[in-house]
Amino acid sequence: SESLIKTHQFIISFDAIYPIDQIELTSYVGNKAETIETISVDYSLSGTSYNRYATNVALNDELNIITLGGVMARSLKFTFPSTDEKFGLQDLKFKLGDGIIVEEDKAWSDSFLRYQGWTGADGVFSFNLTNGDDSIGAEKNTTGFVFSDTFVGEVYENNKLRKSSVMINNSLGYFSHDLAFDQAFSFDYPVLNDIAQSTFVPDSYIGSKGRNLLDGDGLSITHHFDGLLTNSNEGTMWLTDASNPEVVIDLEQSQDMQSLYIWNYNANPDFGVRDFTLSYSNNGSNYIELDSYQISKTSGSNEEPYTLLVELDHVQARYLKITVDQGYSDSFVGLGKIMIFDENERYVFGQSN
Repeated sequence: SESLIKTHQFIISFDAIYPIDQIELTSYVGNKAETIETISVDYSLSGTSYNRYATNVALNDELNIITLGGVMARSLKFTFPSTDEKFGLQDLKFKLGDGIIVEEDKAWSDSFLRYQGWTGADGVFSFNLTNGDDSIGAEKNTTGFVFSDTFVGEVYENNKLRKSSVMINNSLGYFSHDLAFDQAFSFDYPVLNDIAQSTFVPDSYIGSKGRNLLDGDGLSITHHFDGLLTNSNEGTMWLTDASNPEVVIDLEQSQDMQSLYIWNYNANPDFGVRDFTLSYSNNGSNYIELDSYQISKTSGSNEEPYTLLVELDHVQARYLKITVDQGYSDSFVGLGKIMIFDENERYVFGQSN
């Protein structure tokens, strides 16, 4: 069927990114074309994706001023309703606002257009490695770059599509100012068994900290042992690569504990705890060993019930410590959730680390 809404559009592209303060648009009035009655304005930094600034601005027959207030733009797109008639504008001017003009350095852009090895990244941060002075125009011999998520692999030159790649979490780059430009840039990341690796690896795994164990995130029911645990570890479980790690639960004050429910690590069942020792303390320094336990792997389902129930039989303490004696994997070990209840099946609140 024929569309009920028809539009015309035209795009004005500048030679740089400018802070546009005002658009001065003079309508055409005459017998050679129709007068545009309303117009919409979109702006773009790239010339490919646009953001709407104004919609259906009514135009008079003379000078029209559309205020943008310093919007940074490389291109402006004008759209207006149309029939099959011809439409015209008498004049179109742009006034700059306060700000900076950003011009593309084509040589710099092309230095990041690469088809082998380091082929792209986001989160770009630069530093003056010569003297630390990052002000504009400062003297420097080497500029260092830290990139976040980075693609490493091959890219087809004819269509810029990725042929093969791996994504690492970060990488480094260096620009030597005393070399010819086409030789000045280098990229750095470790390679293990011909596979690119992240330059920086965290000491602890973000989203997998011990404090996740006692909150309700990832459970179908919070603070109840019938809760079912997700298999997605997005800030819901605890995971570590430490040897014989410990989890200490602080209940803030001495509590009468009746039962302990444990969900084993469920994002990857092979990373679960296999054997652990349970201890308790009232001062956080001197612990009394309660017993050692074995715990099964989870199934890895997205609705996982608790894995182990430990009857504490009225242990009175402020601190409870789980010492991992052995995991199912030699590389990582973790737990999903922990819940403690008193003799009346009331949830006992605490903090774990």
